[in-house]
Amino acid sequence: THRPAYLLILYGTNDWNDGRCRNEFPCFTVTALRSMVLQARDAGAFPIVGTIPPVNPIYLDRDAAARNDWVSRMNDLVRAMAKQERAPIAEIHGGFLKQPSLAALFEDDKHPNDLGYRVIARAFFDAITKPLSTSSSGRAPMTFFEPPDSP
Repeated sequence: THRPAYLLILYGTNDWNDGRCRNEFPCFTVTALRSMVLQARDAGAFPIVGTIPPVNPIYLDRDAAARNDWVSRMNDLVRAMAKQERAPIAEIHGGFLKQPSLAALFEDDKHPNDLGYRVIARAFFDAITKPLSTSSSGRAPMTFFEPPDSP
């Protein structure tokens, strides 16, 4: 019933919790993302794929280091899939890593706080408004959006 012009896709964070994803890398994450991209296009929407954000490194009891390694490796595959499907990438992971304090972006082990959500909003805004290379799409750059507040 809805006809969105854009579909913002941020998927994969919780796949780490599935033992198949930890033990049988890369599991189903990229296949599921590709399906979402194709279904969005079939529905007439323009998909934007977000990279998986890291988790809060101070939550040592949640195996944050191993999970963040998994996220980095998975994001390499997410970026490659998006390039193959000619879908823009919202560089959420990179946006988080550029901040002075990764821990300051979270309210708990994996859920962003307001500052973290601003980083996510900025990544999607940048992906929507930047011109795409000729290898990605013929879409003209958008210029009528106001950027979210910088973190």
